[in-house]
Amino acid sequence: KINYIIYKGLVLDILLYGDLNLRTYTDIDLIVEDRNIVDLSNILIKNFECTNIDNVQEIIMNREEIELNFRFCTFNFCVEIKTSNKYYIKRNMEECFICNIDNIPCKTFNYEYTLINLISHHYFMTTNIDPIKYSNRFLLQYLIDIKNLMINDKLSIDIFLQLINKYNMNQQLYDLIQRIREIFNNYEFGEIYLNNIVIDEFPK
Repeated sequence: KINYIIYKGLVLDILLYGDLNLRTYTDIDLIVEDRNIVDLSNILIKNFECTNIDNVQEIIMNREEIELNFRFCTFNFCVEIKTSNKYYIKRNMEECFICNIDNIPCKTFNYEYTLINLISHHYFMTTNIDPIKYSNRFLLQYLIDIKNLMINDKLSIDIFLQLINKYNMNQQLYDLIQRIREIFNNYEFGEIYLNNIVIDEFPK
């Protein structure tokens, strides 16, 4: 049995936008436990036509993140498999629930952990040199997802703020709310969050 979680693009289209194809995505993101990453890769390669099979062994050797390209009928798609050990926030594989994708039950993060992961991912992409390759379109898409999730009725603000404190992400949340306010010209956005977090007087 392989314990997995599907997250980001495909799931966000369903959770946030009601499966109306309002959110674009270019791949399928999976998180598995470290011991399962090679097994899952081999299962996918066995059942689908892998188009980057020539260097797949080199890719699998990376072990922390595997990107496989497949062709199914006339469709090309990419699957990114990440280990739960690569991102410390994603280690808790039990903080999830079941959602239906084309009537197929799939495991994904609950709303609170989804928001935590999006904030962490966006913050990483905007504060590190390596992710410079990401276009502004992707960065804006994550901001839109975060903004919509923060006002989603199904999100428990209390539980979310507990996670923010647990992972010491107060400064990240503060910076991100200020960014959303400026970009969307809404300077009252996120007030309920700012009233319940404590940040350093002189952030690093």
